[in-house]
Amino acid sequence: MGKAFKKILILAGIFLVVAILVFFLLLKDREKEEVSYEAMEAASLPVLSLTVEDQEVNVLYGYTAEMKEAYMGETLTPLPEDRKLPVAVSTYGNTVTGLSYEIRTMDGNGLIERRELQDWREEDGQIQVELPIQDLLGRNIEYRLRILVSTEERENISYYTRVVWGQGMKTREMLEYVKGFHDETFTKTDSENYAVNLESDQSADNGTLAYTNIHSSFDQITWAKLAPSQIGEPQIQILQINSTFGSFLVRYELQAEGENDRIGTYLVEEYFCLNWSPQRFYLMAYERNMNQVFEASADTITSEGIDFGVTLPERVALAESGKPSTRENGEKEYQVFVVNGELWSYCPENQEAVRIFTFRDEKEEGWRRNHQEYGIRTVNVDNLGNVEFFVFGYMNRGVHEGQTGLSYYRYVKADNALQEVFYIASDKPYQVLKEGIDTLAYKSSRELLYLKFDNNVYAIDYVGNEFVVVVENAEARGFVVNQTQDAIAWQQGENLQEADSVRILYLDSGESHVLEAADGEYLRTQGFIDQDFICSIGRTEEIKRSGLEALYPQYALTITDAAGTEISRYQYDGIYISSVSVGEGQVHLSRLRKNSSGDYEYMDGDTLMQSNAESSREKEKLAQKDGEKRKRIWYLPLTQNGEGKKNLNVTSPNKILYGGSSSLDLSHYSEGMDHVRYYAYAYGHLQTVRDRAGEAISQIYDKMGWVTDSNGNAIWRRTERALTVSIPIAEEAKVAAPDDRLMGCIVGILRKEGVEEDIHERLAAGENAQLILSELLPGTVMDLSGCTLKQLFYYINRQTPVIALSEDKGPILLVGYDQYNVELYDPLEGTVTKKGQNDAEDYFRQAGSRFLGYVK
Repeated sequence: MGKAFKKILILAGIFLVVAILVFFLLLKDREKEEVSYEAMEAASLPVLSLTVEDQEVNVLYGYTAEMKEAYMGETLTPLPEDRKLPVAVSTYGNTVTGLSYEIRTMDGNGLIERRELQDWREEDGQIQVELPIQDLLGRNIEYRLRILVSTEERENISYYTRVVWGQGMKTREMLEYVKGFHDETFTKTDSENYAVNLESDQSADNGTLAYTNIHSSFDQITWAKLAPSQIGEPQIQILQINSTFGSFLVRYELQAEGENDRIGTYLVEEYFCLNWSPQRFYLMAYERNMNQVFEASADTITSEGIDFGVTLPERVALAESGKPSTRENGEKEYQVFVVNGELWSYCPENQEAVRIFTFRDEKEEGWRRNHQEYGIRTVNVDNLGNVEFFVFGYMNRGVHEGQTGLSYYRYVKADNALQEVFYIASDKPYQVLKEGIDTLAYKSSRELLYLKFDNNVYAIDYVGNEFVVVVENAEARGFVVNQTQDAIAWQQGENLQEADSVRILYLDSGESHVLEAADGEYLRTQGFIDQDFICSIGRTEEIKRSGLEALYPQYALTITDAAGTEISRYQYDGIYISSVSVGEGQVHLSRLRKNSSGDYEYMDGDTLMQSNAESSREKEKLAQKDGEKRKRIWYLPLTQNGEGKKNLNVTSPNKILYGGSSSLDLSHYSEGMDHVRYYAYAYGHLQTVRDRAGEAISQIYDKMGWVTDSNGNAIWRRTERALTVSIPIAEEAKVAAPDDRLMGCIVGILRKEGVEEDIHERLAAGENAQLILSELLPGTVMDLSGCTLKQLFYYINRQTPVIALSEDKGPILLVGYDQYNVELYDPLEGTVTKKGQNDAEDYFRQAGSRFLGYVK
């Protein structure tokens, strides 16, 4: 056993206490290969595109490993009336030996159709074929389409999209609008009067071309003074579409002359959200992101600094070696940065720039070279110019082409060579992987790599060829990490909702301690401020297990330092904490109190300030200047740049070592995780992942986004809805006593869905509505607390009532709405009343905006 890994065994018995600890040698799981240096292979997989209304859309990239289908299908493809879908296969020199497709339900479990294709034609490296989809699909229902391509070199390369066989869709008109608007931005004329849909105002930053939106000026939308030229055809992706609503992503490459007559290359992404009315289209949202491709040259690396051009600071990830403590071994200072999917290193003293890693292949044409469904994270930089880093997501080319996963690389400056240290395959796409990597990817001073991957936390010792599962099913255990990612904590015990202890681990020192709950109490992890851990405490006897869902009021909140000493405590008689939000230097509390009847009611929140907390965020290192054509330009100032010593030298690694790496198989640790989470998407990208559906919906509502759960079910989307809806409720839902209102709500929903079940005994036993409905309904039941009424109308429009908590009556049902009102069903009265939408919003807000809904 390696010396480095033995360090983890002395961490105060940490892994002896954790029941989920599992050791094993990588030597058992690694796949041995002969050590060989080689150049990164060019991309080789075919690329697919689909034709919708005579427009090429939805470019698809191939996957060579099995993926979890619930997460796949970023694009949506509307089928023609005859359901014959034209597909173009760009072979890129491959000999295609087989084509097939299969259609499944959105959860990936139900197979609708599977067919082998026999006839296709190929001309000039492109195959044209039609998918003759059978009449087995429901109207206006989304399905998952998987197209499989076999070549002489690979079997069953998979390509994913979603399909819908709709009615009355304005697909052609929407595509024409998107393409027309896009084209007009290059003319300055607006001959089609697209500018009428802009909402130009003072909220927009018209000083930068890196980000433009619907509030920007017409001059800004039309590129100001840049005058760019488009390279190739734009790539249009359909994200969502129905009879009145559509969202689209357009990707393209530009070239433009900047200052000093230098030609720059730019990658651009445009987002459109359209709504159709009988008169015209309304542009609900528009957003354009532009990034200049960094090219190391005497124009971009000067005595002033490193010029990143048109971008935003948050799109440039910086790392540095720091100043060398000695010059004896040739140590120098290095600046390392990640920009536009490329990793660069620069030594000011030598005036040497190294493009350490990129998937971008200048020999390629078209968007295959710019496909950026991956990320790069720098882990360590030393004064010899060596760099350790991750590449995670979709592997565009190389030995892992067509897979998603994580590669850990080491760049050895002396050899000008890359070494892949280990590789972890995944069955989830980049955006899902990114959420875990963003949470935790940290190399400790003890040479252990801590990584959150597939909802587990691992400690990896790649020197000793071993790893250990530190936290299994991390989200269910309330896993939290501090901002610098060098401290983590999680809940322990058999019942994770009522954890009997919490463990805190400081990754650099290896020190850990456990907070134990007193008898009859439980603990909840809440987060960190710097190195100080925040934990809340509740009493099991005060848990309200009945009602809409279980409610866990906590009577105190404590803050402990790295030694485990309590340094602050928040506790007041009669006041309880329902949720905690931790920000930089502050803790916000949502609070409850008991009313005269002994029920919990919401009260004003409170905020704790940590006056001596120092921001762990790095000081802004980038500076800005204005260019006549490019507008705002960002650059990294350099204190020294070896001016006059030598000309700039630009290199790349001349070889990559793959054969000595280890393949870590973590798939069996991902099985059996049933903790459902909610994925909120907007602008074509994953925005956030939340444990509560209501929180996810609130995050993307104004962004015209959509929400799915971790099983692939559509939870919420911005879509058309009827002007008026009224859901009838069965007479059986009427109850005789005020305390039985919740039973009436549940019965009303069950009878609406055709479920005949007596729930008296279950309610009497203290079971809550969420538990009962989850077991009896075929769909997904969700906590929608925090939603506004307009957000909840999505469910009512789908003929699914929503249980709402009111302050004076308790549980009632939301069963309808019109332009001005919302319809409320009171089980005690057995009647429906109307309340104005604004009044109803305030009415439910007083009860904490607590709602329970479901989708079928």
